[in-house]
Amino acid sequence: GGSLILLPVDDIYNTRTLIEALLRRTGWFEETPPPDWLSTIEIPREASLRKVLITKRQYLSDIESEIKQLDGELTKLQEYKGLLYETGITLQEIVKSTLEQLGAEIMPSVVTDEFMINIGGKKALIEVKGVKKSITKRHVSQLNTDLDRHRTATGEAIHGILIGTTWRLFPLEQRDTHDKPAFSQDVVNFARDNNIGLVSGTELFKAFCRTLEEPEYKKVVLDRIITGTDVIVF
Repeated sequence: GGSLILLPVDDIYNTRTLIEALLRRTGWFEETPPPDWLSTIEIPREASLRKVLITKRQYLSDIESEIKQLDGELTKLQEYKGLLYETGITLQEIVKSTLEQLGAEIMPSVVTDEFMINIGGKKALIEVKGVKKSITKRHVSQLNTDLDRHRTATGEAIHGILIGTTWRLFPLEQRDTHDKPAFSQDVVNFARDNNIGLVSGTELFKAFCRTLEEPEYKKVVLDRIITGTDVIVF
């Protein structure tokens, strides 16, 4: 796809001038490397331009560092959206981080692979579930069993809280409705009878978002979590 250039040759033993003509035509020239002593020669304005470049490069470095920090903060903040759709260990870690951000002390459980919280000296065993439909009695029965095991192991009767991200693959406006309740009526009745609080993932997410704008609201959220039975709303 390039140009084909035919040059007449007067002397087949000396084609240097023809090669130079070809190089001029293509714009490519062989340059001589600068000698070492050239660094001692300075053109007017060279020093001032160099100083400006140093300042600008430092400014650019600072901006890039700030962007990296802000990007990390944004990524970390967006992880809390996982309260709305995650499941398993990932959801458990996000819930744990959320409660910690709200001001709860996180403690390991002695009877389960989940965790406990301590709020003002009051403890609660946390059960986290992410499901595609409603929380069922089977889910909350497991928490009640773990509360009994904790009482047997420690001699301590504590509160139980089930945090459930329900209908997790549906848009928020289609959840917590008559057709798609977060907790079945059997679950609500069982929780009420056994001193267990029920918190939906969407409810916890909304409360967490509000505390970002109203930090003083954290106390309200924690008080309701640690004392509430039945379905807890904020």
